[in-house]
Amino acid sequence: MHELRIEDSEVEPLLLMGFSKSEARRGLRLSRKNVEEAVICIMNRREQLEAQSRARARQRRQVNKEQEKMCIFVVKKIEKQGRFGINC
Repeated sequence: MHELRIEDSEVEPLLLMGFSKSEARRGLRLSRKNVEEAVICIMNRREQLEAQSRARARQRRQVNKEQEKMCIFVVKKIEKQGRFGINC
């Protein structure tokens, strides 16, 4: 448990590189306090999160397209029924 503890002084180099404190701590824990490997861990995690975000955005767009198609279908059906005097 002692080796998982990351001191503020150990985080400082990563903070100076522009990483957040939480990224730096996580990277250092995963890399067993190796700064170079921590940078790789942090960058890999950022890429992973970005890929997940893109996938969620793609999925939302797909759902929106499907909902839009369904709305158009329903509106056309209602319009068609209205033209023939069908009331529900």
